[in-house]
Amino acid sequence: MDERLSRVESAVEELSQRFADLERRVAAIEPVTAAASTAKGEPARPPALTPAAAPDAVAILALIGRTLIILGGGYLLRALTEAGALPGGAGAAFGLAYAGLMLLAADRAGGRGRNAAATACGVAATLLAYPLLWEITARFALVGPAGSAAALAAFTGAALLVAWRRRAHAFAWAATLGGLAASVGLLVATRATIPYAAFLVALGVATLWLGYDREWKLLRWPVALAADFAAVGLILRALSDAPSNPPGLVVTVLLALVGAYLASIAARTLARGRDVIPFEVVQTGAALVVGLGGAVAVSRGTGIGTAGLGASSLVLGALSYAVAFAFVDKRQGRGRNFYFYTSLGIVFTLVGGRLLLSGGAQVAVWAGLAALTGWLGARFARLALSLHSAVYLSAAAFQAGMSGSVIAALAGGASGPWTLPTAGALLVLGGGVLCAAAGRCAEREGARWLSGVARLVVATILVGVGGGVLISSLVAVLSVRGAVATPGMVATTRTVVLALASIALAWSARFDRLREWGWLVYPVLLGTALKLVVEDLRVSPASVLFIALAAYGIALALAPRLLRSGARFRVLASHPSAEAG
Repeated sequence: MDERLSRVESAVEELSQRFADLERRVAAIEPVTAAASTAKGEPARPPALTPAAAPDAVAILALIGRTLIILGGGYLLRALTEAGALPGGAGAAFGLAYAGLMLLAADRAGGRGRNAAATACGVAATLLAYPLLWEITARFALVGPAGSAAALAAFTGAALLVAWRRRAHAFAWAATLGGLAASVGLLVATRATIPYAAFLVALGVATLWLGYDREWKLLRWPVALAADFAAVGLILRALSDAPSNPPGLVVTVLLALVGAYLASIAARTLARGRDVIPFEVVQTGAALVVGLGGAVAVSRGTGIGTAGLGASSLVLGALSYAVAFAFVDKRQGRGRNFYFYTSLGIVFTLVGGRLLLSGGAQVAVWAGLAALTGWLGARFARLALSLHSAVYLSAAAFQAGMSGSVIAALAGGASGPWTLPTAGALLVLGGGVLCAAAGRCAEREGARWLSGVARLVVATILVGVGGGVLISSLVAVLSVRGAVATPGMVATTRTVVLALASIALAWSARFDRLREWGWLVYPVLLGTALKLVVEDLRVSPASVLFIALAAYGIALALAPRLLRSGARFRVLASHPSAEAG
């Protein structure tokens, strides 16, 4: 008996082994056969469509039906309220509570993995809540703008929280667009700009962080745009003939727009160590123009004072510079974040100085900052500071009114007024000379042209202001000595000064730190030639015209030679071995 049983077991084991071998052979043959059929041009047969792979139309219809039932419940509450069975306030409260229950249902469905049901419940909740908020505020006046904005913020915040928890991207779009449409509609209907502008700022920051955490990048763009436009409306209302909002509250909302976005961007770029993205750059610029610029305009237009705003701006400017150089430069290098924060630093500094200082004090500060940043940029090889040096010097020249003075000196009438240089002009010239003497920033090869542009701006300001001051001073001195400021005499003085300027520029370009000055030689020569044709030949008598022509001829012959020899001088100075060759 035992022998028979063992033989049966051996036979079964042998059959199992042969069956396993057969399965392996079939599995090896099937891919080859399919490939051969495809190679012969026979179309591959698609896999059979099983009921599990087909769209579940029954489930979709059931989901739509459930959503309609939810909406029907909302309309039932509205019918009871309109019939008088429920008071208006109670009906509105029940409606909002019903929408809140739908948010809870969406959260529970999402937690169970029923994403479609969660989205349906969430969308139904938004379709119930936002129209209800609009009606009880704009139509029935059951709540005021501040109350409706608070309810709007509470519901939208809860909806976005559910969307964030359950990663429901579609529901996040529904909640965001619903809140956006409701707030803009209520702002237009009630003309109450402050509460809804504040809501849009909060919604903008919320969508910004949703983009950071869930990579929902497009969600933040429409909200930021709406917040910026709401801030513009807030500014226009505050500056109108009949303002309806307290100026201090308007300024607070505008500064909240700037502060909320900048704080969020700083948390991401500094705490998380991420690079700034295009949205952050664009929205920061818009927030600074609309928020900070609007706050300045409202403060000045309504007379509430700008001292506090100016002091705060200066503090933020110093803080931005400190963050850029003490934190970002050391930990992240001179990348996008570094230039982002240095740009914030100069913007806040310019705004703060403009608000706190005036007249000569402002010119002196800008000229001093130009010299300081120029020296620091050359000393520590900081291209950003070299660029800021040119910006500060331009601000000093603008505040001193040099643009008008230079134009008058170079192209104004002969009647003047011709005066000796003002204190502002001397400050600008002093700051420009110190910037030029600071030396060149040891910039990278790719950014060398930016350093050249900065130094070209400094050279242009120096040439323009210096030429204007020299022309005005010469005509003033000649007038004091008895000479009459005739058109011919003024035209010849201008031509001589411009000719000397072209020669001085060509000679200065031989030094490496001033090589950009040579870029101005041919523009000055061309401008002088046009001036001779337009002005000198028309107004100058022969007795002084020959002086102008001789001066220009000397400049035309000498300046290009000096420019060419200066280029060779720089080559020999940088490569002494070339002289022996």
